[in-house]
Parts: sequence; structure tokens; C-alpha cells
Amino acid sequence: MKILVILTGGTIGSLISDNVINVKEGASLKLIEMYQEREGNDIEFEVIQPLNILSENLDPSHWESLCDCLDRTEPAAEKETAYDAYDMASVGLSAEP
Repeated sequence: MKILVILTGGTIGSLISDNVINVKEGASLKLIEMYQEREGNDIEFEVIQPLNILSENLDPSHWESLCDCLDRTEPAAEKETAYDAYDMASVGLSAEP
């Protein structure tokens, strides 16, 4: 199975440091790493991260980047590397280092 995950930062890409929550480079990938450690590597994840921003800082100026990212992601039926699922993740997990 192959799943495309589009990350935008948000809670899922945040870490807590000195009682402050902020996005951190690579933090979004921690969720996928944790999943693979627990469930194995039977699922192939392709990860795209057009933004790395807290959800509360997202505004209409960022929508174009997200739309462009989605436009570049052709429907599974039209791609040689078809995806079994898509997920655009911006909320969910906050982990401490």
C-alpha cells in the first residue's frame, strides 16, 4: 500500500520546548516514524511538506501553495505510482523531544 501524506506543520509538526509550542523542521515526520516502529514498514509513505507553519498562523496567502501542491498530485488512476490513500495532515500529534 502507498499513501501520500501532505504535511503543513500545525500541531502535528510541533514540538514543545520551554513551554512554547512551535513548528520544528522534521517534527512532522516523527508521526510516520512512530507508526512504522509500531506497525512495521508494510505501508509506503510519500511525504510532501509545502508549508511548515502553525495552524493559527495559516491565512489565505498560504492557500495558493496548498492548491499548487494538490494540483501537482495527480489522481491515483493517472499515475504510475498510484496511491492507495491521500491525507493532508495539519493537526493531531504534539510530541516533546
